[in-house]
Amino acid sequence: MYSRKDAEEGNCTQRVGEFGFVPSEPHGHQFKSPSCANFYPSSLPSRIASKAPRISSLRFSTRPISAFSLRAIPFAFFVAAAIGIALAPASAQQTTPPHQPTAPHIARPAKNEPPRLDVAPDLAQRLAKFKPIHIGFDSTGLADRERKMVDKLVDAAGLLDCIYWRESDPDGLKLYLSLANATDQRDRDLREYLKINGGRFDLIDDNKPFVGTAPMPPGRALYPWGITRGEFDAYVTEHPDQKGALYDEHAIVRRNESALEAIPYHTAFREFLVPMAKDLREASELTDDAAFAKFLQLRAHALLTDDYFASDIAWLDLKNPKFDIIFAPYETYLDNLLGVKTSYGASVMIRNDAESKKLE
Repeated sequence: MYSRKDAEEGNCTQRVGEFGFVPSEPHGHQFKSPSCANFYPSSLPSRIASKAPRISSLRFSTRPISAFSLRAIPFAFFVAAAIGIALAPASAQQTTPPHQPTAPHIARPAKNEPPRLDVAPDLAQRLAKFKPIHIGFDSTGLADRERKMVDKLVDAAGLLDCIYWRESDPDGLKLYLSLANATDQRDRDLREYLKINGGRFDLIDDNKPFVGTAPMPPGRALYPWGITRGEFDAYVTEHPDQKGALYDEHAIVRRNESALEAIPYHTAFREFLVPMAKDLREASELTDDAAFAKFLQLRAHALLTDDYFASDIAWLDLKNPKFDIIFAPYETYLDNLLGVKTSYGASVMIRNDAESKKLE
């Protein structure tokens, strides 16, 4: 078991620029949190400070971006974080009833004893297949207002990334956080590989587990953990009135005793979507491109309603935008149960005008 306290004891600060997702210049973000780990926006604690003590987990995403999502122009800057936070309820104090027999003593590992993990023996070889690539960023061509806008967009991407982790592998995240201060090379390699895969399942080995032996649930955390297609279909057959809600691409499915219930994304992830929408609205006030400002405002609204049509149309209407972003749940890569549930993803791009002109 990896507790909230385990996560909090780790080193929770790391420069984002090291991973090539945001500018590596002095004004670049650092993701900090009193109880979170890497890839967390520094500005979030000030916005939800009252909730920060309950934050215990966070997620990182390497979501692929579809060709439809990208414009056919070169970009000098690419931020990809696709993108949850799991909130740990405060533990209620427990008291032992009078005269209740004392439970037998259970030996527990020492506090600093590393967890005993069943890790793939070839982990180092798997990790060696990946090469860290630093993506530089030159802000000299941006006005001060534009730099501030980029900061807002990157901050929003970090929040969206938190949701992605909540959709994917909560237990993998707990393990990732527990290894924050690991000194053993195998544990450090394991933490890095968890980050690359966004969980315990190897993306280039048919999603087989590289730590532990439990197979990947086909629905990840978009559905009750471990539910089968047969079980899901049987329930829908018995409750046809719920089919539309349970199949909604923008709703997670949870158990409520013996029933299944659909929870819209904008409800389930509201804690992160509200500050994310605020970031986009504030970013819209920092651009001189009226069409781009309109898109940002509509996308902020979409995040809080799960209705993306108007903002998608506004994105298509952009004419040679200097900035281009993706903030939405579009792809269905995480849903191997029904293939309909989308996962959140984000990218922030800045057009390279000199290279773009070569395509004219």
